[in-house]
Amino acid sequence: MSHKSVRDLFKDVSNSIADNIQFTYARKSDFNALKDKRYPFIQLDPLTRSLEFVSYTGTSHWPVALSFFEKDDPQGAEQQTQDILDQTSDLVDKWIRKLNLIQLEEDTTIAISTSNTVIGTVTISSFVKVTTDCLTGWTVEFDFETPDDFDYCSVYE
Repeated sequence: MSHKSVRDLFKDVSNSIADNIQFTYARKSDFNALKDKRYPFIQLDPLTRSLEFVSYTGTSHWPVALSFFEKDDPQGAEQQTQDILDQTSDLVDKWIRKLNLIQLEEDTTIAISTSNTVIGTVTISSFVKVTTDCLTGWTVEFDFETPDDFDYCSVYE
C-alpha cells in the first residue's frame, strides 16, 4: 500500500466515526500553528515505513502514532479532566474497532483485508492539558503491516 493509501485510510476511519471529528496529518510541533481547530481532533503524525522482503513479496511496516485531543479548561477541576479522558478513551476504542472492522469487510475491490494487513500491538498513553490550547486525551501507537504491491520487475521493463 502506498503512503497516500495508508494516510487516507486513517482519515476515512476518523471521518466515519462522527461528522464533527477534525483530522489532520501533521507533526506535533505544527499543531499550535493550525487554524480553526474543532474538537474532538485526531492528529496523525507523519508516517515512516520499513520494508521486509520474503522471497519476491514485500511487507511494509508503518509505525503509527495518532493523538486524540479534546479541549480542557486550564483552570478545570480534576473531575472535568477525568470526564474528558473517559470520552476520548471511548473515541479511541471506536477508532481502533472501526479500523479492525474495515479490515474484516472482505471486498475484493480494495487492497485492505484481514488476509494481508495486520494491526500490531496497540499502546495507548494519556496526556493532560498539553499544547497552548490546553488539550487532554490519548496517544495511540501501533505497527500497521501492509502488503508492498509494487511490481519490482517493472524496473527492468
